[in-house]
Amino acid sequence: MSTTTETENWTESVQKVGRLTSEMQIDQAIDAANLCMERFAENPDAVGWARFALFQATGLKGGPDAARPLLPAILSSRINFAAKIGCSLAVVSNLWQENRAEEVRDVLKSLQPHIEDWCRKVPHPDDFTITDCRYLSRIAQRAFGEDTPSCFLSVGEVPVGKVIAHASVEIAPLRAPILANKFTGQHRYLLEANLQDTGISFYALKDATVLVCGADIIVIDDADRITKFPHGPLPQFLERGILQWRENLKQRLSVPGVSLALFDQFAQKKNLCHWVVDWFPRLLLANKYGLHYDRIIGAFPLALDFERYTIGKVPQALEKFLCLQPQITHHFETLLIPDNVGDNLCHPAYNCDASIIREIRSALRDGKTSFAGERRRIYIPRRHSRYVVNDAELQDLLKRHEFETIDTDSLSFSDQIDAFCAASAVVAPHGAALTNLLVCEEGTPVLELFPKFGGSIAFFWISSILNLRYSCYVDDISTPGYEAPMRASPLFNDAPFLVDTKFVERWLSEEVV
Repeated sequence: MSTTTETENWTESVQKVGRLTSEMQIDQAIDAANLCMERFAENPDAVGWARFALFQATGLKGGPDAARPLLPAILSSRINFAAKIGCSLAVVSNLWQENRAEEVRDVLKSLQPHIEDWCRKVPHPDDFTITDCRYLSRIAQRAFGEDTPSCFLSVGEVPVGKVIAHASVEIAPLRAPILANKFTGQHRYLLEANLQDTGISFYALKDATVLVCGADIIVIDDADRITKFPHGPLPQFLERGILQWRENLKQRLSVPGVSLALFDQFAQKKNLCHWVVDWFPRLLLANKYGLHYDRIIGAFPLALDFERYTIGKVPQALEKFLCLQPQITHHFETLLIPDNVGDNLCHPAYNCDASIIREIRSALRDGKTSFAGERRRIYIPRRHSRYVVNDAELQDLLKRHEFETIDTDSLSFSDQIDAFCAASAVVAPHGAALTNLLVCEEGTPVLELFPKFGGSIAFFWISSILNLRYSCYVDDISTPGYEAPMRASPLFNDAPFLVDTKFVERWLSEEVV
């Protein structure tokens, strides 16, 4: 049995591998992972997690094909189920994108007994992420077709109650970016798509049961079925595990009256962007439609500045707010559910409904239609994921053009709003801080910087609706090694990246007077 000191040492060693990987020191990370497995060879936990860290580092260096030989040992190790699913998904998604269906089936068949074993146990809610499980099952259903193993099949769509309010969406015309070295796939799709008015609806679900499962929220109807809110249909193995885990919960909280659900599949991600343009609008719309509710239900306490600032704009909202709790079965008499969730999530703000964007803007600016103070040019860097590798060079260039660098992490939300209200030009890597573009003056030049594989087009959309002069740069000068992270994860857009300062100089000369 490991001593406390030994346990601390191996966990520190694994954390070191992760740190080196995040800093893109991949060869050093691989060496550190191998050293950890050799040093703690008698400790199965240490070996399992060191091999998991080695898988990540190897995937970043050579892609999932290079990491794939490690997968069988990872599946047989003592690391948690979520990590096993994550590794499997990295390999399977890459194989599927390369049309290697037979190999996809081989990997999934090797995973199946581990899934069945997991289902026989009572899972811990921190031991899975619904997004990864759903994505993996979708690939399985496409790869196997009619022969899909039952564990990967989705349960039928369970409705979420009766529609009690519905309205049309105001889809505004989009304008192409002013300047762009190239477009991301999402930019191209949005400019070419014929967006349809899907409308905005609220549903009333009677006798609803709500569970907090790790980083996810589950809603069960009065017939003991997991509803499609907020994730969409779940794979059968996941539904079995969740319902089994629920039976062990001893505490129960009954909530009478009518409760408004703000949460969605991003429930536990305390993200400024999703809160302001997806969650907060649900509250604004419920009030706009005149819906009665006794409580507002959220996934976490209103501990962050931007949460309290925004929800405080709605009368009595803070007093009505109720936070869901882990390890408790919540029973709601009536739960009001918005439809902009799960497979129907149209980020941002119901396919950027122009009227909703204007309402959010008005609420954040306290109804002020213009800014009369001194204007300023601002650059917002990122310090962790998705940071600019040659940031010092970029900042030197921007400083010569009278830009000041702002660390939004150190500012209150109110101060962030003030800074963007006063902005005469904005430059920033893609990230949640750009949500503050909602309060910029009309005509403000904006340059959004993307890694090679792009990201959400939310800020392009918002800029177009609010008549900001939006431009974008997508990294096209990084070495081939920077491509590996995307191959290692289907959702990866957090790699550090390079910015071509010649493009920025061109933008400055044409857009910033």
